Amino acid sequence: RAASGGGGIENIHPLGEPEQWGVAQIAYSTIVQNEANVIHLDPPDRRVGGGIRNTGKVFIGRSILAENSDGRDPDDALFSPDCYSIAAGDFTSYRRNVVGVVSATCLMKDLSQVGTPNDRVGSPNSPKDPRLSNFGGYFRPDSNSPAVDYGRRNGVSSWFKCQKTDNLGNRRPVDGDGNRSRRCDVGAIERPRAS
Repeated sequence: RAASGGGGIENIHPLGEPEQWGVAQIAYSTIVQNEANVIHLDPPDRRVGGGIRNTGKVFIGRSILAENSDGRDPDDALFSPDCYSIAAGDFTSYRRNVVGVVSATCLMKDLSQVGTPNDRVGSPNSPKDPRLSNFGGYFRPDSNSPAVDYGRRNGVSSWFKCQKTDNLGNRRPVDGDGNRSRRCDVGAIERPRAS
C-alpha cells in the first residue's frame, strides 16, 4: 500500500481523546512492501513510517515488519522505512519479531528490557532481510528465513499465543527447519514442514 504516512498501518492517538484510542496489538502479522512519503498532501514530518506510523501505543509480537520504504536515504533525519515511533515506550516488542530497520525514528523497546534482545532486527545501514516469497499476495518465509520456527507456542500474553492455523488456514506449528521441533513461524503464514 502507498500512503502519505503509515504505509501499512497508521496508529494515532488524537489529543483529548480517550486513552484506549490509538492502541494497536499486532500478533503473527506480516507487514511488508508498504510505502510512505508517496502522497505529498502532508508536511514532511508526517510522511513517515513505511510500515507503521505510530503516535499512540503499539504492542507487537511474533511479527515480520520489513522491506517497507519511505523514499528517504538512511542519513535523512526522518528515515523510517519500517516504523516511525519516536516517543519512548510507545512501541513495545512482545518479542520474537523480525524487523528490517530499527533506528532513532523507530524506538522499539523490549517488554521488560532495554533494546530488542529477543527480536531479530537490522539497522539503517544493514537492514534485516526477512527472506520471504510472494505466493499470490501472501508472503511466506523461505527455508532460510529468520522467521522460520522463531515463534513459540505460548506468548507472554494470551494475545501473542501461537494459533492452530495461519492466515491461509494451514496448520501451525510445523517443523519448518527440519530439526524435529515444531514451533510457529513468525508472521502471518506458516512455512510447510521441512522434508
